[in-house]
Amino acid sequence: MGDFSNIRFEQGYIGKSFIHISLLHTNIIFNKSFKVRFTNDIALEMFGKHQFFLGDKIATKKLQPINKLLKKVKKLSSAELEMSFKQNKEDKYFLLSASKMDSTNEFIVEFIC
Repeated sequence: MGDFSNIRFEQGYIGKSFIHISLLHTNIIFNKSFKVRFTNDIALEMFGKHQFFLGDKIATKKLQPINKLLKKVKKLSSAELEMSFKQNKEDKYFLLSASKMDSTNEFIVEFIC
């Protein structure tokens, strides 16, 4: 079994209907040149393997909004973005929140699916 420590479960009621939502949460850390410095298996599973690699910039067309978000964070220190794409004939939706860590010269992008 994999590590499920980054999965949060939320539940609640809407009217008389009970809903259960599973949120998958992970981070990717980029250096000041927008190259991937750290990621974990959850991020690789979320986006599909071979979409990005450690030490490289994100070049995959479907993940280009991440690069735009990083450029915005470089100027403003934090930013958010909604992103979606098709993977295996299924639409995937993400909320991205990014912040700049001045002390380490890194950009942290948090993904919630």
